[in-house]
Amino acid sequence: MVGLRGSPGQALLLQMELSMFRNRLTLLVFLLVTLASLSPKPLKAQSTATVEPEVTMDLEFPLTIKSIMRGPEWVGQSPRGIQWSDDSKWIYFQWLPGGGAWDDSPELYRVPA
Repeated sequence: MVGLRGSPGQALLLQMELSMFRNRLTLLVFLLVTLASLSPKPLKAQSTATVEPEVTMDLEFPLTIKSIMRGPEWVGQSPRGIQWSDDSKWIYFQWLPGGGAWDDSPELYRVPA
């Protein structure tokens, strides 16, 4: 029957493992403190720009956050059902341009290839 304390070899092995664990823990704490001191200061929150660039003031589509983030009801849905004609001279697709009623259906378009 084996005692609760174990052999002297097991005690020495356990002591060595505990010493290695303490060394690794000390190294980890040192690295974390070092990294925390080297990290840059936190950035301030960004605010939304309300100024429109001067070069875009005369354009029909102003480059503002509001105009860029418009939904499909303003700019239209992406074309779908895109197909070439058999003679490869035309491209057909269904498209719902913006500005219409919410329940409009896409219409068939044909453009030269």
